[in-house]
Amino acid sequence: MAFNPVDFYHLAGWLYAQQSPHDEARARTVISKAYYSAFLEARNKAGISLKTKEVHTVVHTYYFRAGQLTLAKRLDELRVKRNKADYDETTPTITSRDSGIALAQAKKILQELGIALV
Repeated sequence: MAFNPVDFYHLAGWLYAQQSPHDEARARTVISKAYYSAFLEARNKAGISLKTKEVHTVVHTYYFRAGQLTLAKRLDELRVKRNKADYDETTPTITSRDSGIALAQAKKILQELGIALV
């Protein structure tokens, strides 16, 4: 059975609710997994099978050209947050609030894609 990207969303939600002595690492992980849940579902819904780093731009462009501007914008904004969370350790502290915002953005994207979050 294939992996369901929505499981990343559920994991991010579970992590978000946890107490941790490593709050910033937890917040960064929530942002990353929230993004990947939304991105992978968007990629799959678009029928894009590309697996290179350019796929993020290809998916964004697909929805932009399809006239789904809000969805394209949300994906792009969430990707920027994910890049900061995953690659920029010099970013001032990423907080639980930041991860909650990212989780809410991912939820909106998934809902726009028609994904049931049960």
